[in-house]
Amino acid sequence: MPLDDDEMMEIEEANEPQGRYGIVYAHLSWKDVNVMVTLNNGDTRNVLGGLTGYAEPGTFTALMGPSGSGKSTLLDALDVLLYAS
Repeated sequence: MPLDDDEMMEIEEANEPQGRYGIVYAHLSWKDVNVMVTLNNGDTRNVLGGLTGYAEPGTFTALMGPSGSGKSTLLDALDVLLYAS
């Protein structure tokens, strides 16, 4: 599934493993990620709308929020986008 102009995912990896134990550091960013679902009755619902963010190497990044706020949905969408490109 190709990314639309409004959706962006960048993955920048070092050419050679760096740091301890040959770990490759990567920068991950996303822009305007939207997730829509189709309900059993055929209606569509926007579950996530226009999310933009990033995770940088060498930092601890936490995704926090109450139950049902879309944390797992965002991670699933990033996973799909990551492997679609």
